[in-house]
Amino acid sequence: MPSRAAQILYIPDVNPKLLVVYALLAVAIFANNGAFLPLVPLGLLGVLGLLVRALSQPGQPVRQAWLYALLIGSWLLALARPPGPPGHWLTVSGVGLGCYFALTFGLLAVAVLALHRGRASGAQLGIVLLLYAAAGVLLLRLTPQPAIDVHWLQQGGALDLLAGKNPYASSVPNLYSAEDTLQFFGDHRTRLGDYPYPPLSLLGGTLGFLLGADVRYFFLLAQLASAVFLHRLARRQHGEPVALGLAALWLLHPRGLFVLEQSWTEPLACAAFLGFLYFSDGKWLWASLFFGAKQYSVLLLPLLRPPLPRWLWLGLGAAALVVAPFFLWSPHDFIGDLFWFQIRQPFRPDALSLPALIYWATGWRAPGALAGLGLLGAYVSVYRLFGRQSTRSAATLAASAAIVYFAFFLCAKQAFCNYYYFVGALILAAVATDARSQAPKR
Repeated sequence: MPSRAAQILYIPDVNPKLLVVYALLAVAIFANNGAFLPLVPLGLLGVLGLLVRALSQPGQPVRQAWLYALLIGSWLLALARPPGPPGHWLTVSGVGLGCYFALTFGLLAVAVLALHRGRASGAQLGIVLLLYAAAGVLLLRLTPQPAIDVHWLQQGGALDLLAGKNPYASSVPNLYSAEDTLQFFGDHRTRLGDYPYPPLSLLGGTLGFLLGADVRYFFLLAQLASAVFLHRLARRQHGEPVALGLAALWLLHPRGLFVLEQSWTEPLACAAFLGFLYFSDGKWLWASLFFGAKQYSVLLLPLLRPPLPRWLWLGLGAAALVVAPFFLWSPHDFIGDLFWFQIRQPFRPDALSLPALIYWATGWRAPGALAGLGLLGAYVSVYRLFGRQSTRSAATLAASAAIVYFAFFLCAKQAFCNYYYFVGALILAAVATDARSQAPKR
């Protein structure tokens, strides 16, 4: 048994290298809000290599000071570049910015104090969640109209659905400049007529719109749910203080509130994935949410090797039942928006990916097949690391998914902050579920 002093100084069973990988990934997408910067994709390739190494050679127990540093560093980075265009934030009242500072600092203080004392409770988790919820609501109030098509489309989709119209057959005004329109869509258009999100995201956004006339309220709830699931997963392996620290680390992600502000739907994918890792009964429900949240969720299927679990079939069936009415409403529009639109999307030189780096260095646009090669390499790496164990524990599934999605996004023609934010959730899930019993012996 480790002594009391060793228990305070060290966090037993936590993979320290995974925490480093998580921190490096967060810094990479903080650097330019997840858009391209020269050589950053090359650095991400190195981080992907570190991820594979961290899973094969976990290392020694991590000192609690590491987790303190990650929590404080994440908070400072988020303050250094608050969500939203700097000009908008500079015009916000001092009271608004002061409240934002106080709420996020309170969240940090509760988590650090719990780690320092070696004790935590459900009440402290509740305080952390409440502080983040208040910071999220404040953010939505301060940035009511983000200048991004993701928000315009989702607001329009919610309004259409509530009015009994088919969002997959509707359009919203294009507020981008002609130059941005050409870069983002490859043509000139005055309206945006492709709703690119599956029905479950549409329904969730509509719920958020009903709550506060803004779809982002649903994604704020999803971020809070992700923190709860991370806490519950980590508590099984690492105890209450570390579980609270990991939940707070997720909520203090340097770009977490930026993801919320921009209306990206990854918070739903994060919550659904963590939910089906946590639940044994009702796992099919969370699987249906995950497979219905984003098109890229199908990349998880090859990791679920035969015999496929019963919850998977139930989850896929439930997701199909939700999709069916929207498909039957207008098959042509549904397929066009969800699938052909994604395929037609042009290469983005501002993506945080290796193809964008190659284009910056040589002017050559790498073919889309590069993403397939990256994906194949990831599946091979997972098989070599875990063999046929990928579906037999939450830890191996989370670790396998982190490698696969990281490699795919890094090699894709479009990869931005929201995609790597999702990878960060997978990495923390691997930290939360992995017990290695490497506490220092006394």
